Amino acid sequence: MLRDVLTGAFVVAGGLAIAGAWGIEALTRRLRPESTVSRKGAGAPAGGVNACFDSTDRKRVEQEHRQFELLVRSVVDYAIFMLDPQGRIVTWNKGAEALKGYSESEIIGRPLSVFYTPEDLAAGRLQRFMQEAAQKGSAEDQGWRIRKDGSRFWADAVLTAMRDESGRLVGYAKVTRDLTERKRAEERLVESTRILAQQQRLLAGIVEHVPAAIAYVDGDLIYRWNNPAHCTQMGLPREAIIGHTVFEVMPGTESALRPRYERVLRSGEPQFETALPLVFERNGRRHETYWDTAYVPVTENGCVTGILLLGIEVSERIAREKSQQAMIEKLRAIDRMKDEFLSVLSHELRTPINAIMGFGSILDDEIAGPLNARQHDYLGKILNGSDVLLALVSDLLDMSRIQANKLVLDCHALDFGAATQKILDGMAPLAEHKHQRLVSRVPSALPHVIGDAQRLGQVLTNLIGNAIKFTPDGGVITVQACAVEGAVRCEVHDTGVGIAAEDIPRLFQRFTQLDSSSTRAAGGTGLGLSICRALVEAMGGEIGVESKPGEGSTFWFTLPRADEV
Repeated sequence: MLRDVLTGAFVVAGGLAIAGAWGIEALTRRLRPESTVSRKGAGAPAGGVNACFDSTDRKRVEQEHRQFELLVRSVVDYAIFMLDPQGRIVTWNKGAEALKGYSESEIIGRPLSVFYTPEDLAAGRLQRFMQEAAQKGSAEDQGWRIRKDGSRFWADAVLTAMRDESGRLVGYAKVTRDLTERKRAEERLVESTRILAQQQRLLAGIVEHVPAAIAYVDGDLIYRWNNPAHCTQMGLPREAIIGHTVFEVMPGTESALRPRYERVLRSGEPQFETALPLVFERNGRRHETYWDTAYVPVTENGCVTGILLLGIEVSERIAREKSQQAMIEKLRAIDRMKDEFLSVLSHELRTPINAIMGFGSILDDEIAGPLNARQHDYLGKILNGSDVLLALVSDLLDMSRIQANKLVLDCHALDFGAATQKILDGMAPLAEHKHQRLVSRVPSALPHVIGDAQRLGQVLTNLIGNAIKFTPDGGVITVQACAVEGAVRCEVHDTGVGIAAEDIPRLFQRFTQLDSSSTRAAGGTGLGLSICRALVEAMGGEIGVESKPGEGSTFWFTLPRADEV
């Protein structure tokens, strides 16, 4: 009978707890107005309760019972059940089974503690919950609870004490909701809030300490906020900037800045500028500055309400760049003067050299009269020196033409084998003088190449002459050529001392001699290889060198094949 009374009361109480219309005590008072508690005869269960109602109250209660029962059935998301005074479960609904995983047969008679976590039980949380409900009539608690399968859910529970008309505690009504998703959403919100706050602190720290000037102006171009770097670069305290227009802070810049700001406000598009010149006056002093800037529109409800200004003053950088540019122009002018000087000098030197060589030849040929052997020897040295000097002057003239982009080539199809053999024949006596072997491995049936015959001869003469010059007496110089894809490749290999890897990049630079000492064995201006590179590249080819110390050197170049053009 107690179970029936508790069950009936709980159905109503549970519904009321959900609906929030009445309290449990009001319900139990409505169940008791005309009721009496009577003892049955011998053998009747002790503590049995028999509730008696008149027919009017009974009908009203039954009607409310049915209404609340329908309400309870409609809220299956709630776990609704009854406990006895010791906290053992005496009723179980479908919502409780769905939420906690126990069937009615599995859970009836088991203690409420089965749902609590070990840590909550150790902390006495369940005991305090039940004590509060017993003392105050009801209590509410939230926390992690355990399902049958061991998983946890976040529960919102209301525990209501049930008493009989004498005030004796006869049990509890318990309503539980699963708020796991809301709890997790709250935790996510808390975590998002924490991360957002952290990011805001980080951003604030960056803005406060970044060397770039950052400021915000409203639609009237009045400063509303700025960072310390902006104050520093403006040379003003914050109170002299905030609340003032841009043009008050930098007088004289309105014509330069207003069109830019208005374009951003009107278009809503950011603007970026590099090395923007701004000239303004302050305290009677003229300031000429340069800025790398960005103007970023700030919008609210789709309307541009202001501009975020970001800028870095780059006046010192611009000053350095101007100084460097002036120095570059000065060096270029010096370089032009040098080229002009070399050109003039070369032209002027050719006249006396030609005179020396001409009259020397007349004397050597004894046209002006007979000479003795010593006189012929002296004239031979004069003529040889004149030849060397004329070659140096020719190199200077070629380099000046190359530098001035005035080098003119007469390129056409050439018989590479015949052109190479002609140069080899001319260089043979020079090799024989040093007891060297000049070996030719140039096939006669090579494809024709596109090039200038005179300039090709100049390149071959220079490369073979260098090989003879830098190869010890008794060495071997080998000239070989072969057809490669789209070109003919020529190699001049010597058995000289070789070249260190770190010196190779310097070989084709102007006026470069690897041995620059006053006692060097080989002479020259250091222009030969740089002229060779310019000539080969002008004819559409490439040039390079492969060498190792002690293993000799191989200078190579390519020229495009005539049949591929």
